[in-house]
Amino acid sequence: MSRIERFSNRIREYASQPKRQGTLLGGILRPLSYGITSWWAVLLMVAGAMVYGVAHMGKMMAIRPGVDQVLPNIKADGMDFWGPLWLTIGILVVGTFAEAIGKSTKRFFSQYISYRTAIGIWRELFRKTLHQEMGFFGRWKVGDLIHRMNDDVNRTLEILKLVLDDLVMAPFLLISGAVIVLYASWQLAIFTIVAVTFLGYPLYRLGKIIRKQAKKRQDFHAGLTQDRMQMLTGFKTIKMFGREEQEADRFDGRSETFFRKAMRVFRSKCIVKGGTPLVTGIVAAAGAIGGLMLIRHDIWGLTEGRLILFVAATNQLFKPIQDMSKAYSKMNDSLASCDRVFDYLDAMDIPQDRGGRSLNGVEPSVAFEDVTFSYGDGAVLDGVSFEAKAGEVVAIVGTSGGGKTTLLDLAARLYRPQTGRVTVGGIDVQEFALDDYLANLGIVPQEPFLFANTVRENIAFGKPDATDEEIVEAATIANIHDFITTLPDGYDTVLGERGQTVSGGQRQRIATARAVIKDARILLLDEATSALDAESEKAFYNALERLISHGDKTVLIVAHRLSTVTNADRILVLENGRIVEQGTHEELIKSGRIYRRLFETQFNQPENS
Repeated sequence: MSRIERFSNRIREYASQPKRQGTLLGGILRPLSYGITSWWAVLLMVAGAMVYGVAHMGKMMAIRPGVDQVLPNIKADGMDFWGPLWLTIGILVVGTFAEAIGKSTKRFFSQYISYRTAIGIWRELFRKTLHQEMGFFGRWKVGDLIHRMNDDVNRTLEILKLVLDDLVMAPFLLISGAVIVLYASWQLAIFTIVAVTFLGYPLYRLGKIIRKQAKKRQDFHAGLTQDRMQMLTGFKTIKMFGREEQEADRFDGRSETFFRKAMRVFRSKCIVKGGTPLVTGIVAAAGAIGGLMLIRHDIWGLTEGRLILFVAATNQLFKPIQDMSKAYSKMNDSLASCDRVFDYLDAMDIPQDRGGRSLNGVEPSVAFEDVTFSYGDGAVLDGVSFEAKAGEVVAIVGTSGGGKTTLLDLAARLYRPQTGRVTVGGIDVQEFALDDYLANLGIVPQEPFLFANTVRENIAFGKPDATDEEIVEAATIANIHDFITTLPDGYDTVLGERGQTVSGGQRQRIATARAVIKDARILLLDEATSALDAESEKAFYNALERLISHGDKTVLIVAHRLSTVTNADRILVLENGRIVEQGTHEELIKSGRIYRRLFETQFNQPENS
């Protein structure tokens, strides 16, 4: 890690300390820490802002010689006004060129830093999210996550724009302007500073109120995003139950609530935005009138040129003050989103990969040792123990909600058991390097997800370097090759979002090919044939038997149709999170208990014992 990266991390740690979370300083420094890794761009941006600020205010120095020496003598005989005139012109020309160069430099590099910051935040959000365990997503709503990763991040970047545009430029404008104002009349300058401070304090207090109101608005807006997500993903269910009007009415009510919250924020921002020019206008007018009285009574040696310079410099000085006031108002609005983004980041810890062991040389036997697991209240699995030896096909059956899918998820290391452990070859799965473990695992979930890519890319997802021959072979084993050849572009046909352009059975077989191509030593099949007809199902299991015969492979199958598991080496019957029976099909039929009752229920006839 470079020195500048360590410096960036220290700023991030400083800004994320509890006492600075929720403060204006912490809200600015934390997103800014992602951009200062490009330190050279920061220096060039500051240099450009400094040149612009000095040049912009410096041009007003042409006012005094122009008013006091050029204008009074322009018609006078024998008076030399050319020197002051060329001085005035020179200040204006040099100042204009320097102002343009400084402003362009500042704008380019501030935009550079903004984009670099955006990419830094997006990368960390995306990477940390991908590395979370499944239990993490049970605590967050998808709509809320999407809102934080999109709308809230965009609003957070507005803070950077305000900081880099207004707040970087303002100090140089203020300092150079203050020097000119003090040079014109330090007495009037002191009056101006005191008056602005006194009148501007209520606007500062209102800015803090804006932030609290904006936080409530953003939280509620995230809820609306979740509502839209549920409408799109659950559209079919809404239609089937005729709930269109009820759902629309509910969304109407929540939209109105959001409208009121949003307008409350905007009302406060309008007060700040309108109050700032009002305050500065009153102060500027008072200063001008006071200056005229001083000239009239010849007090403090104030001249017309100095007064005009003071008024012009004060007006220019008020502009960065007004810009900072607007930026402060907007920042308090955007900082609410910034808090939500970093609240999410802080809630994520990349799980530590405890071990670095490889599965090479370890037999792929899978065992559960007194495993208990729950998603919240109530155990889904309660003291589950069994072993699937290398080369065995073990089926898990039982009533819905018994914990069958959860059992496979634990074997896949998607979750960690609360008590007990899952082992492979007698070694806790947490001791294996995660990448190596998953490389030896083939999974077909109950509801397979396909990407909006080509069929080829979807099958090769588990093995990106797969050859065309390997892809075709995997598709043939999964009994999907013939269908793929009928598609317009064959294996290069692009599937729709979530694979919606193919049927459920076809999605399942493509997902099966994706698992098969890995040639994994452990296969986890969760209702892998539930969407297949009887003929396709038989072809699948014939292909599966051929696949298992090539080397030791351990297979765990969750099945609802008991006809698919009659040839399994062992069948586990899971009920209410416990294994209540286990044995071969024949043994369980003879026992005449739960498995036999399930079998006879499915086939509506008693099995001869």
